Amino acid sequence: MRWRIVIWLLVARVDAQGSEPASEALLGVPAMLCSKFTRPKVAICLHGAARSFPHLLVFSSLKRNLIEALGASTTSFLHVILKDARADPRPQFGGLFPDRAADQIEHAARHLGIAKSRTQILEGPNALLPSCPNYERAIALRRAEKTNYLRSMEYLYSLAGQLSHHEGCMNLIRQEEDRRNSTFHEVILARADLTVYNPLPPYCMFEHTKPRRLWDWYYHVPREQADRIFSEPYQQFYRCRQNLGMNQTVENYRHRWLRHVAEDNSLPFLVTRLDQSDMPNNLCSMW
Repeated sequence: MRWRIVIWLLVARVDAQGSEPASEALLGVPAMLCSKFTRPKVAICLHGAARSFPHLLVFSSLKRNLIEALGASTTSFLHVILKDARADPRPQFGGLFPDRAADQIEHAARHLGIAKSRTQILEGPNALLPSCPNYERAIALRRAEKTNYLRSMEYLYSLAGQLSHHEGCMNLIRQEEDRRNSTFHEVILARADLTVYNPLPPYCMFEHTKPRRLWDWYYHVPREQADRIFSEPYQQFYRCRQNLGMNQTVENYRHRWLRHVAEDNSLPFLVTRLDQSDMPNNLCSMW
């Protein structure tokens, strides 16, 4: 299957660097520009359905254009599922990736320097739902829904998956902090199927106290805000405090935790999908 043309251009960039290793070439940029600044300790957790993560393009771009381009003192984590699922049954949105094998994920993780102790690979495709008596009536209505995906069980599983992956990442990060007896300065949570098509600016070229994001694909937040942003929504849902409303979007459910997180549309990320008519946000027809 063909991948987006913009993606192939990035592959050519990665391969056409001459004799100097690409990692050394890019690591020199933050070192040169940021030598008078203290390198922050940044936890980077890749999460979600594995999908295109094992593709060379995807994990290579994450290493080169995110981890190395940032130039911080980074520690990477991985919290993914092997099987794909879509919340939206509409024909143009329902395409699925083939199931991934654990060894494919482990190969990509090794390339990114992610230790097994910082990796959690789950079967999937759906996260477990909480057992909440006060959610039962709404769940029964969702099970009976046949046409409106916003009111469907699949959409509820979408919220559960997002919250579970974010909390899974935070648990891995907290375990590492306990092991080291040291706290990270910042936390990045990013979908595992992102291609980073340009290098991020190095760590000394943005304001570290201001959280930022791109859609629900990528979050970069101060560590002292991370538990509130990522763990509190999980606790609200899984401790039976508030269910997802029947006509409520995932974005609206999480709004009060994200309203102070600035949307940064300059961030160079694309969700990397197959060239199929049933894949959402497919850009191949534009080229």
